[in-house]
Amino acid sequence: MEIKKLLTNKIIWGIAVIVVATILILRLFDFKLNTDKNRMNMKACQEEALFRATPMKGTVTEKFEDQRKLKFFRYSDGKQVRISISGLGSDEFYNYIKVGDSLSKDINSLELKVWNAQKDTVYTIDTGCDNNL
Repeated sequence: MEIKKLLTNKIIWGIAVIVVATILILRLFDFKLNTDKNRMNMKACQEEALFRATPMKGTVTEKFEDQRKLKFFRYSDGKQVRISISGLGSDEFYNYIKVGDSLSKDINSLELKVWNAQKDTVYTIDTGCDNNL
């Protein structure tokens, strides 16, 4: 009887240790995912703040990818300026604009107006910033 009771206690304790260890590991994994998510959101919010603070007006003079595969375009309003598009929305926007298109964006706005020979378009840039995190 004593051996049976001892074995039962060891099994119960073993199961309890496994359950607690599993819970701790899952919580740690969830914390790691949330930390990465918050870090990515912080970068997106920094890019959005930079984009909001930058007024734009000019004509697209060049589109290119750098060695890191980040997409850029240059526009001219009398001087050359480089803007990163890779963090500022989808490839759809980058693929839409062409050399020769006119661009305009007011300060504190996420709306970028594009004029070309085919049509006028307004893009609202979504950086993925979640201000609720």
